[in-house]
Amino acid sequence: MNPTSVLVCDDHTIYREGIKIILEREPDLKLVAEAKDDDETTHLALLLRPDVILLDLALPGMRALDTTRHLTERDRNIRILLLGIYDDEEIALRCKEAGASGYVLKDTPVRDLLFAIRHPGNSGHYLTSSSLAKLNHSPRTPKPSKEAELAWQVLSSRQREILLCLAEGFTYKEIGARLHLSVKTVDTHKYNLMRKLNIQSRAGLIRFAIRQRLIEA
Repeated sequence: MNPTSVLVCDDHTIYREGIKIILEREPDLKLVAEAKDDDETTHLALLLRPDVILLDLALPGMRALDTTRHLTERDRNIRILLLGIYDDEEIALRCKEAGASGYVLKDTPVRDLLFAIRHPGNSGHYLTSSSLAKLNHSPRTPKPSKEAELAWQVLSSRQREILLCLAEGFTYKEIGARLHLSVKTVDTHKYNLMRKLNIQSRAGLIRFAIRQRLIEA
């Protein structure tokens, strides 16, 4: 059986070297290339078609989620593990919605990182904390409650557009560009729809969108 091929993308040379050392010790894993930015990652991913891509979420330009969307749309077989430093539910949800096979914390033990590489997307998405893992044990497409249906009705068409964009992981700037709005206007719409829905966080908005079946869990 051929070893699992891995492409690692991180702008820190020392981190890439560390991953290289780890993978060299594993006979069933093979580092096929390294990249230091999103453009190089996209080029190498489409050229080499690795089994797994380790992609730093905090690359310069903050385009890791866009790169994830682009690559997974181009090739459904590509498995991307996004690497981050924050054990945060909202970040994990954004990675999930962008099409990543998992979100792995950079301080996770080596054995857990290796497990994630060998089993990308295990049980839906591989997460490195029990609190985040709860996301994958919730119902996939729950039926919207009457309260949720009523709340949906009170939103304006513009607020529904904003909600959908937020749930899909777009930044305020990206939403503004798509809808021809200023960042401040986008933020105002977000505040108003959160007030109408009695939701306190962006992660809550994403859950609401899932319940409304606007996006898949």
